[in-house]
Amino acid sequence: MGKWKLKRASGWDIQPHKGDWMPLPALGATVTGFLIAFVVAEAALAGYQHPLHWIAAAMGGTAGYVGGLLFHLWH
Repeated sequence: MGKWKLKRASGWDIQPHKGDWMPLPALGATVTGFLIAFVVAEAALAGYQHPLHWIAAAMGGTAGYVGGLLFHLWH
C-alpha cells in the first residue's frame, strides 16, 4: 500500500478560490456596517452636515468587512 500524503489546511490560509475575491459574509457585513454607521452618525450629527458622516460610515464598513472576513475564516 502506498502512503497517503495529507495536506493540513491552515486556518489562516487566505488564498481565495478562483473568482472568489470577497466572501459573502464579508460583503454582507461591509454593507451592514456601512449603513448602520451612517445612520448612527446622521442621527447624532443631524444639525451640521460635514464629511464626518461619510468618515464614520467608511469606518463602519471597514469594521464590518474585517468582522465578516474573520467570521468566514472561522467557519
